[in-house]
Amino acid sequence: MKLKLNFFSIFFVIIFLICILFYFNPFALNSNIGYTMTSKIDINTEQDVYIDSVCVKNGEKVKRGDVLMILRSIPIEHLNSEIKINLKNIEKINNLESSNINANILKLRGEKNQKISQLTSELKKAEEEFNFQKKIFSSENKSVEFKSRSILIETLKEQIKTTENEYNKLINENIKILNLPKQVSIDEELYKQQYKNNLDNVNKLKIVAPFDGIVNLLHVYKGQFVSKHGILLSFSELMPSNTVVFIHERKHLDFNVGDSVLIISRYDFKKRMKGTIFSIGNKFVLMPQKITESPGIEFFGREIYVKNSFNNSFLDNESIILKKM
Repeated sequence: MKLKLNFFSIFFVIIFLICILFYFNPFALNSNIGYTMTSKIDINTEQDVYIDSVCVKNGEKVKRGDVLMILRSIPIEHLNSEIKINLKNIEKINNLESSNINANILKLRGEKNQKISQLTSELKKAEEEFNFQKKIFSSENKSVEFKSRSILIETLKEQIKTTENEYNKLINENIKILNLPKQVSIDEELYKQQYKNNLDNVNKLKIVAPFDGIVNLLHVYKGQFVSKHGILLSFSELMPSNTVVFIHERKHLDFNVGDSVLIISRYDFKKRMKGTIFSIGNKFVLMPQKITESPGIEFFGREIYVKNSFNNSFLDNESIILKKM
């Protein structure tokens, strides 16, 4: 009796350990695991300054336009000239990127029209030959098998339809990329705000929040001298705007750019948000230890980048599961 009891105890312990292993192994669950990310920036000084006052604390939440600190500086007319140059460079970068994408869209449309025109011409020729032969044999009261010619016509029609769909998909993906927010927009906003502050107050420069966010870390204190390009503070979004997900290299990639997806907290299934895939990695990369949770074992997978829904309740670097909607 005692031996039988020990056997059942060992059996249940083994079952429990297997359940724990499957719970913490993302690949046993066949899940797409990732983590959320907030955009982070370092706010720097563009000149030698003294810190006149610090208006925020580490970890403090602020709104766009709130004053973070006030700097005491030398005359800054020359700085405004540099800011104008930087703004022009940003504009050139944006225009160049947009021009490249637009050029690619025009190229795809040209290739599409050329291929469809060629296939349409072949289809028209095949239909004319089919009708001509049918008319001849019909006038002589003879029967003929037109099956091969009919198959050719149907094949050409299908090729036209497939070609149009494939090129339309590529063109739409380029249009989506063209409409994505530019990465340099935060820098542009900072430059514009700095320029405005310089005009409003020549002797003192106010550093303000470029968007609603959190002061992650102050790098300076009141009265400190900071040389040009020195870091004043680190700043981040209030909530994660993006998510990166890893698809194990052994799994089939069942996602496409533009797909709507559901993001679920890995340890709080009630916490959910919607997202849209805006980029997919083109190579296998080493997956973070945070994702694999298998010490000493390396896993590789493809990265999927997702734009999160606005005003979500997730935290930065929170583990998530990605599902198709």
